[in-house]
Amino acid sequence: METLGELLGKVLPLAVGAAISPVVITLQVLTLASNRYPLRRTWAVAAGCTLVTIGWTAVALLATNRTSAAHTGRPSTTSGVLALSFAVLLVGLGVRSLLHRTESDDPKPPREGDQPRMLAFFAIGLGVMVTNFTSFLLFFPVVHAIGISDADESTRAIALALVFVITLLPAYAPPLVATMLGHRAQRGLDRLGRFVTVHRATINATICFAFAIYLSIRGVDILG
Repeated sequence: METLGELLGKVLPLAVGAAISPVVITLQVLTLASNRYPLRRTWAVAAGCTLVTIGWTAVALLATNRTSAAHTGRPSTTSGVLALSFAVLLVGLGVRSLLHRTESDDPKPPREGDQPRMLAFFAIGLGVMVTNFTSFLLFFPVVHAIGISDADESTRAIALALVFVITLLPAYAPPLVATMLGHRAQRGLDRLGRFVTVHRATINATICFAFAIYLSIRGVDILG
């Protein structure tokens, strides 16, 4: 039976990759820089991202539980094909990031107003996470690996909870830091936002290519 350490060794690298989301970080930093209700709005964005991630988790677990490999600890042919398929898709996303590096398709917060517009920012969080294909292509294999593990239920639950938290760090870290540190955090968050905005395409492409190699190796190993 797989231990928690062994399971985390398999899934944490991909979970960290799923968490590196320049678009989400940029959106949260820009929202915090707004003059009205910045914290309320960033928490609303984070809630939207959370709902989408819950949906991703449900879909991945449902799909995995329908395979013969569920809870067996032995990856099936389907697992290998999925790994290779997601690797190919990641390469495509990486190439697209480099070819469209001058385009600014980051989500823009709504214009300033007298109301917090929590529902609008919640919808923005939904939209930015739904279109966050890089994170999804890394998150799905993570949940799949947890689903086929023969670890006990509590171990799988702990691993899934850790993956969930790590994936949502870009959405929750900026408002958490701003809540705890107040205005002292704004300068550092602004620098982070500028860096991520300038290097967004390179960051995305690097993540895509690196984890495409990782998934390719895993897929070939499973099918070999």
